[in-house]
Amino acid sequence: MHANSTNSEDSKTLRNNEVELSIPLEIKTQLSLTGRSTPEQVDYSVKNRSAGEASIFDSEIGPLVSHMYQVTNRGPSALNGATLDIFWPSFTDNGANLLYLIDNPYVSDTRKVKCRVKQNKNINPGSLTIANEHVPAVSSQSLFKRLRRSAEDELDRQAKPLSGGDQTRNEFKNAVKQVKAAGKAIEYTGSLSRATVNCDNADCTHIECEIKELKEDEYVLVEVIGRLWVNTLIDKAYFDADISSLAIAKVSSVPFAPKDFDPPSQMAIVTTNVNPTGDIEGPRSVPWWLWLLAILIGIAILLLLILCLWKCGFFKRNRPPAESARLNKGGGEAVTEHFAYSGVNTGYAPPSVYSPDRHGARL
Repeated sequence: MHANSTNSEDSKTLRNNEVELSIPLEIKTQLSLTGRSTPEQVDYSVKNRSAGEASIFDSEIGPLVSHMYQVTNRGPSALNGATLDIFWPSFTDNGANLLYLIDNPYVSDTRKVKCRVKQNKNINPGSLTIANEHVPAVSSQSLFKRLRRSAEDELDRQAKPLSGGDQTRNEFKNAVKQVKAAGKAIEYTGSLSRATVNCDNADCTHIECEIKELKEDEYVLVEVIGRLWVNTLIDKAYFDADISSLAIAKVSSVPFAPKDFDPPSQMAIVTTNVNPTGDIEGPRSVPWWLWLLAILIGIAILLLLILCLWKCGFFKRNRPPAESARLNKGGGEAVTEHFAYSGVNTGYAPPSVYSPDRHGARL
């Protein structure tokens, strides 16, 4: 603060015309991140496979799925800028199509938010004809503008990326579990960020959005639209699954904020429940322990049957009687020979030893 006078003043006392005052300045700002799925649940028939790779129209792939995120400045301070990063589950862990991205993201106000898809190859990779089945809820204009990176983005490049696809996927799974457990958006301080996630190695699609000035209670909407690849659910037996996209919002610039101002990020998920209808095709594989249990039960039943037969005397039954006869050849010494007969009345004997009394009448 400086004060002066129109009267003449001694040059030696000019110093006391200025005084410095320190005024404390408190900056409070809070982002709110919410989302919803349209529809919340998708029913599909396991008996009706889609055209899959042979599809010509996107409607042949499967049901339409929309995930919408809303970023709101809860204030009280205004925002000069914020970022929104959406990680879209385009593929499964083994690279099979899951949520087929059919178009660029839609935004509510192109003056306040601009988005770009880093993996442009993931937008309608099959060059399908897109049907006008879905009318975007946020805007009638699709954006695909390559944004000019800010100085802060350049600094983010220096952040250490995650080591590989498996580590990134594990971080995604843990983050989704955290948000599901909380039941709402949470403050996130983990390793997932714009600079560390490489969706080329993690089977996902990264959508970057730059949000401009937002006053208190102002908001922007971003909608991502895709098709559920039904054949993947059937082939991989992903029955009763939850498919989630994940978003991270962060304040990047606030008026009069100190250089070390770094509020925590907000993280939210949008989940679509998929539910199969009808009987599941094909027999499911039987666990090995069931086979072993069946074999042991069969052996036990066999042993029990053998024990019961032994107790009943089955193995001690009477055998047919055996008879012996003496053969006298040429009047010499009698030679004893043994013959076995199947019965007393119908027995068989050579003519030399035949006896009507013992063997019955001749046939």
